[in-house]
Amino acid sequence: MRDNHAHLSRLWVSAQKRERGLNQEQAVDTCLQVALGNLLKAARDGKELPRTVGMSDEPDRQYLFGTLADGPLKFPMLQYQELALLLAYGLGAVSSSELVAGQAYRHTVTPLAASLETVRDLPTFTAVQQMGSGLLKTVIASLGVDQVTLDIKKGDWVTAEASLKGTGKHQINLVSEDVVGTNGDTSLLLAGGGVQGSSAAARLASVHEVLFRATGGNAWSGVKCTAASAATPAALTILPPTPGGSAAGTYRVLYVPVESAALKTGTATADPSYDYANNQSTWTDSAAGLTAGAQVGRWIRITDGDAAGLIARIAANTTTAYTLEGVDLYTAGARSGDAYQVLQFGWLGGTLPGFVSEPGMYITNISVVVGGHWDGASFAGGRALGGDLNSLKWTLANGLTAEFRPGDQDYTSSLLRGQRKQTLSFDRRMTDAVYQAMLDSGVGSPAGQAPTFGLLVRATGPVIAGGYAYQADLVWPRLALKAASPDLDGETWKESSEVAVLSDPTYGPFLAKITNTVATYAA
Repeated sequence: MRDNHAHLSRLWVSAQKRERGLNQEQAVDTCLQVALGNLLKAARDGKELPRTVGMSDEPDRQYLFGTLADGPLKFPMLQYQELALLLAYGLGAVSSSELVAGQAYRHTVTPLAASLETVRDLPTFTAVQQMGSGLLKTVIASLGVDQVTLDIKKGDWVTAEASLKGTGKHQINLVSEDVVGTNGDTSLLLAGGGVQGSSAAARLASVHEVLFRATGGNAWSGVKCTAASAATPAALTILPPTPGGSAAGTYRVLYVPVESAALKTGTATADPSYDYANNQSTWTDSAAGLTAGAQVGRWIRITDGDAAGLIARIAANTTTAYTLEGVDLYTAGARSGDAYQVLQFGWLGGTLPGFVSEPGMYITNISVVVGGHWDGASFAGGRALGGDLNSLKWTLANGLTAEFRPGDQDYTSSLLRGQRKQTLSFDRRMTDAVYQAMLDSGVGSPAGQAPTFGLLVRATGPVIAGGYAYQADLVWPRLALKAASPDLDGETWKESSEVAVLSDPTYGPFLAKITNTVATYAA
């Protein structure tokens, strides 16, 4: 049923597997518990005419160009899987190992040393967003993590927020279909297929709008739909705009077709070929028996073999083959003999996953050690801030850019990173003047350089299996103090410290080790 309440919304992402290439959708595998109202946007950009001589104050037309995507991921109670997702896609290099068979895994995340490809510097993921219930579903391809902010505060949950940028490739689960008729018709037969919904009420809710325009007319008039059949193709029952009328015209129906049921199943009878110039693959099934052009706009979903889970949109089809846009199937591992399905929306194929329940991180799960040394395996020494810590905030900024270039049409063909920047600050009760002295004297450092130190932030949760617990170790091997400013906090003194994140020659600028129950991230 259509319901616009925000708490019924859902957001799924391909957390475990990254997209095989830019603008190549990946099946989603994780349902995220984002904040209420978390909204990703992918909308066309309307541009008015530039002001020129002879024009009135208001332009007389507007042009529609391509789409860019952006939006947040807001986690008001950060879980280990959510932190792993943000870091895996925000930094790019992930190594996962199994600690307890099928139960506990450890993921080591570090900055990617070089670009992933010529058109993207970091891995990208696919998102499927549901607004309300039955209101709208959208797939948004090729989202990258532009910025991550981690916030730890006394007396509160650990929170995180990421800002995303994407190429703008997307699709909604609504289709528009024109049916020729007269203004006296009481039923319409759709050509495209069935209407989504397992009950009469659900199918009726899947019909968003019916309009009628008389032949030669300029205006569309609303038409009331009272029922949608369960047949394929579906028949709609309507109240005609002019009962008993006979004027010819066109009905325009906006509806949700059957979302995930397979419209066709089969097996590839040849290895796929790839047209590099047009970025298209040919998927052959000599027994398909299709009607030429009937599957355009639908999706193929490969269901076994090395490319299982791959989804690709159909740009054209003959009676025995499909042309799939934006993907090199052979390089992705697809071969002759692989089974496939044709679906209206391949990104909704099967059952979308439910929430994965993990413990949230609260301030009491957190320990912070300042001043120790990271040796590549463990963190030694240092000083635990403990009860002195009021807050700690870390931001990672990638400077992603998605820009339209020659040849781009509906979405961009690149998603590139700028200079990576990290900022780190912490606020503590001022029970000593250690950091004031460190900043003032530079003891133990080369002349003219700020003293350096390491930092470990550890979150620890309940045991998973085999003695392994949920855990997240965030390590900055080399930091330098930029400022340590005393201030009044009620009746006592506090100290706010700003820290420069440096790159250690051996261990780099940052690494994370996260233990939870998920096998891979951005693999």
